[in-house]
Amino acid sequence: MMKSRTWKRVLAAVCAGVAAVSMAACGGGTNSTAKDGVIINSVMNSTSQASLNYNPFSSTALTGVVGALYEPLFYMNNLKDDPTKLEPLMGKSYTISDDAKTIDVTIRDGEKWSDGEPYTAEDVAYTFNLLNSNKALNTGGFAGSVKALSDTEVRITLDKPESVNALSYLSGTMIVPKHVWEKIDDPVTYTNKDAVGSGPFTVKGRELFPNRLHV
Repeated sequence: MMKSRTWKRVLAAVCAGVAAVSMAACGGGTNSTAKDGVIINSVMNSTSQASLNYNPFSSTALTGVVGALYEPLFYMNNLKDDPTKLEPLMGKSYTISDDAKTIDVTIRDGEKWSDGEPYTAEDVAYTFNLLNSNKALNTGGFAGSVKALSDTEVRITLDKPESVNALSYLSGTMIVPKHVWEKIDDPVTYTNKDAVGSGPFTVKGRELFPNRLHV
């Protein structure tokens, strides 16, 4: 289970982003109801079917909503004295080699996707390799290969030294579950309406619900 202290820092900002996207998607209003003490924000109205896209790699996806469903390994905190030192999310720690061609990442142990399946290094390796092999999805320009060394360790080998872009790969790549995405015929056109993610929210139809694995 994700440490509650992490999400206490992040959840408020995510909620604000989701609310903003919800208002834009619904033409200026949201349908929020309280259920068991939790606010549920309606993301779409009945006339917005074409916009229901939760594919984190799609250029037409609901960006703010996708950020509530998925997350990268780390995030960059510009308020820190050294913003180039990334803060952990599903990633626990990372080391970039002196030649800036290899990144070793340790992820959190015992984490799960919103469907209850284990979140492992295989998911991280699969995500990066999926992007590398599919230009239409690879908007971040990742070029390299990734191998899972254990359930919690991955090694990212870049095609060329990238000391700056290495950080953006770690903080800008949404990780997806291998057990779901490896069954998708066309990940480019996939709208991912039943999204399985690691973020603080899950989606059902047009509504976001708190991910109980994080509550």
